Amino acid sequence: MRFILLLTLLLCSGALGACATPDGPRPDPRIMALERGQNAVEAGLEDAASASESVDAFVVRMRQNPCQCDAPPDEIYIHERWTRVYLDGDEALLAALQTTQSRAREHVRLETPSVRGALLGKTRLSARGIAYPIFEVLALE
Repeated sequence: MRFILLLTLLLCSGALGACATPDGPRPDPRIMALERGQNAVEAGLEDAASASESVDAFVVRMRQNPCQCDAPPDEIYIHERWTRVYLDGDEALLAALQTTQSRAREHVRLETPSVRGALLGKTRLSARGIAYPIFEVLALE
């Protein structure tokens, strides 16, 4: 009797263990990380857009922080963190901003000029397909 009970328990536990194994290949962890990051960017963009809906424009600090990947080199300090963004706006204004940052690099200084602008509520894809928010620069402060 004990033998039958023990055999039954072993067979049931083996069957339950087999059910826990997923079918097919395991998902690539890099793709999973990319999806989590993309979801975080989209959620952050939605939060930022809803938090600043009633404001036409606001002043943020901006910096250039180039990286080795194809992410945009510009960042704005918004919602208590640095966020990579693509810049949009008047070409002359963006050129003046670029000149300010180039001069700072020549003197080995990290400049964080203040700019007035707004998140457009849209994203632009990098070459690798990662979405970054678009920030419209309206004025240098």
